[in-house]
Amino acid sequence: MIQRIHESGWNEIQSYLRMKFGEVEAACPYYLHSIYKSFTGVRALSGKGFANEIIEEAKIHAMKERTKLEEKSPEEIRQFLFDHALGIECSGFISHVLYAIHGKKFFRSLSDDSFGARVLRMIRPFQQINVHLLQKSAQKISFVDAKPEDIIVTRGGMH
Repeated sequence: MIQRIHESGWNEIQSYLRMKFGEVEAACPYYLHSIYKSFTGVRALSGKGFANEIIEEAKIHAMKERTKLEEKSPEEIRQFLFDHALGIECSGFISHVLYAIHGKKFFRSLSDDSFGARVLRMIRPFQQINVHLLQKSAQKISFVDAKPEDIIVTRGGMH
């Protein structure tokens, strides 16, 4: 039997793969988390933004530069996003997909016993999530038992 990710999670994935700028669709750049210096600022600039937040931030940058993104090719838009450090990073992407599927239950499933981290997550929920927290909150399973919505951590927990 083929298992598939829940439709709401799939739609969230598609929102990053098909970001619309007028009639043009471009895929969102994907980064390793180490590229970002701060996880406390604007979500779209910290790799933790929803696709629509990244689009809106791109439009702001384009207006400042008097650039019309809707007249660019998908490759040019993607390069523009990359040049302005707009994109999604690994734990931000996973967090948004799981949030789309599970709603606020996703945040409650994170096992962080630090009071300060829980307070920060209430204020800036996605910026406080990283691969280490996701890994710490998960239960270990065999690779052959993995199914859609499971997280596979590689590179010694770095991705």
